[in-house]
Amino acid sequence: MKEGMLACLKLASGDQNGRVDSKRYIYFYKIQIPPIFFFYLFKLYYFFFLQFILNDKNVGEGAGNKEGNDNIREINNLFKREDFNERIQESETSLTDCNESTSDDSISSVDFNTEGWYLDEPKWGNVMKSCPEVRLASVELYERIALDMELTVQRLIQQDNYNTVGNFIRFYNDYRDTSICNPSEVSLSEFYRRYVPHLIDTEMTCVGLGLALLKRLDREFGPSPGTYLVSSEEGVEDLSPYKNTHPSHVEGTEKEHVMVCMKVCIEDNGKERRGVLLLDPGYHVARAITVMHDQKYPHTGWFTQCDEPWVKREFCYYFAPSNSDGSRSEYVIWETKETRAGGRVRHTNSLVYIGQPFNNPVEVTEKRNLVYEMRSWLSRNTKGEIVAGVYFPVRPLNEVQNDDDGPKFTLRHTELRHKTRTTIPFNKILNNMLNDEEREQLERCNRQMGLCKGNLTTELRKVALIFTDTDFVSQLLGINNEINCLAS
Repeated sequence: MKEGMLACLKLASGDQNGRVDSKRYIYFYKIQIPPIFFFYLFKLYYFFFLQFILNDKNVGEGAGNKEGNDNIREINNLFKREDFNERIQESETSLTDCNESTSDDSISSVDFNTEGWYLDEPKWGNVMKSCPEVRLASVELYERIALDMELTVQRLIQQDNYNTVGNFIRFYNDYRDTSICNPSEVSLSEFYRRYVPHLIDTEMTCVGLGLALLKRLDREFGPSPGTYLVSSEEGVEDLSPYKNTHPSHVEGTEKEHVMVCMKVCIEDNGKERRGVLLLDPGYHVARAITVMHDQKYPHTGWFTQCDEPWVKREFCYYFAPSNSDGSRSEYVIWETKETRAGGRVRHTNSLVYIGQPFNNPVEVTEKRNLVYEMRSWLSRNTKGEIVAGVYFPVRPLNEVQNDDDGPKFTLRHTELRHKTRTTIPFNKILNNMLNDEEREQLERCNRQMGLCKGNLTTELRKVALIFTDTDFVSQLLGINNEINCLAS
């Protein structure tokens, strides 16, 4: 079965040129040396030269983290893959205003006045190219591929925590380091505009998880231009500005979320049926989501993503209506129904652009995440259920505040299959005033998150110290509100 998957997902690479004939040698001081020796010698020299350049470039930029730099280089290499920049066939579903020629390799938001805007312009693949479809001979073959990919995303969700606490701490430390070195540069807004986030394997948001999933898919199924990262605009109240329009022409987009996509064309009873397969480890979705244009099987439809005593979330994905010229839309509408305790129901829509790969999620989505008001650190099981974790809003902490008025964090863990929630004031962890029960709950949560002993307590104490920097917290919340206002 695995061989069949590889045959479907891989594209032929063509004949390899420039192979070295092992029977031919170069004589160096009468010593026979095969040419392949010089090839590897050059690669070794190039590797060390590149390392020197990269290390020199990071001096003074607040990088300071070897693991983070290694991950950034690896992700940059991932973005340079053929499937992120050059598509091998022209788009069959191009939007009407995307037919203009351009000399750039990617599209950016050229119409939006970026003065005062904090995020980089979102960029996608070449405007005249499209992500190649994966053509499958039957629905049954698609089902087998979707199942294998579903198992891959389930393993990822179980093994890798979702973490927006670590990047928050790192962002603060980098800001303070810069402020100390350059006392005149104390404005968080100016620092944030120039800041490039770090990606660490143990501290992944939807961006890190999406890129990690792409790496796993490459490893398990072989490199395929058919799988790529796509952007999502959340909380879209009015869908009309996106009709017939490329996302680069919509003002104030944030691209708050990313997921993995694969275009498919399924042969079914002599007909070609088109759709996409979506994988979303960032929202703890432990299944392969199938979105067909005709909304017939294997179209997923509504499913329950989260069913807790205090909240139930249901998701549904379907293609937006066709464009004015009759061409298929390249937007997938992601509808969310959230039911809270007491019967309160809230509906929201998000838009996923599947037409082209999202090329700069670190500079847009990951960067946007840094100033969000809510932070969380969660471990999940293979079903996408929260096993244990912590979450809290960003709030200033005055040491004179009492426990009831100050910011708090909520612990989640499981006891005898019973999910519990406990709220603890940050003031208590800052002043080392935790009682025995609270210490035990922290350690139990720490264990269920798969962390080293005492790690969760240490990180939460760092957060408490950051909250005492009320000027930083105030500026950060101000930036978040400003982005929300500009985007709306």
